[in-house]
Amino acid sequence: ADLHVHSVFSDGLKTPPQLCAIAARLGIRWIALCDHDTMDGLEAMAQAVDEENRARGGQALTLIPSVEVSTGPGGRTHLLAYGARPDHAQLRAFLGRVCADRGERAAKMIRRLEDLGIRVTPQMRALPAIPSVGRAHIARALVEAGEAGSVRQAFERYLAEGKPAYVPRKRLDTGETVAALSGMGLVTVLAHPMRLGLDEAALRALILEWKARGLRGIEAYHP
Repeated sequence: ADLHVHSVFSDGLKTPPQLCAIAARLGIRWIALCDHDTMDGLEAMAQAVDEENRARGGQALTLIPSVEVSTGPGGRTHLLAYGARPDHAQLRAFLGRVCADRGERAAKMIRRLEDLGIRVTPQMRALPAIPSVGRAHIARALVEAGEAGSVRQAFERYLAEGKPAYVPRKRLDTGETVAALSGMGLVTVLAHPMRLGLDEAALRALILEWKARGLRGIEAYHP
């Protein structure tokens, strides 16, 4: 199983059919598409999974429709919400507000880049319209424009926290978001907990607090 996969519908580089082909090659039988703050790729992913299963003559691959939501200071605490449905009106409205913030943030970062004398291309100006736009999109656009040698360099020079084009995200309280997502019937899991950079006691205390609000699991395997 791979329960934490991204696609081109957020910051991933692969389309749903490409993800299914990779899953087939690796022998993965359960796959969860968890694009950042959007369910826009779920329909295409479900279709790709169906086509993969028809090609293989059976139920070789099962999709768990999901979404990843960024919460906490700087949006660094990520929640994987399993069981997302595109027709869930309450969840769609919640994600709509989150994506609107993403667009506003991206527009501010692009304006800061322009103020720094960076050449802003038409492709870069169009990025805020992408529902789940993030810093990775801007970094790739900087590379394509020749303003950075790599995505990593774009972050190190301009987009990382504390750099001149960085704009913080509006804060979503993690506990409140766990409770909200759980209340919508989703199975909520803490993604890559070690990325939070907390000591064991602090991390444990937070996990117990979030568990009381409805957290159901912790991602154990992460690069």
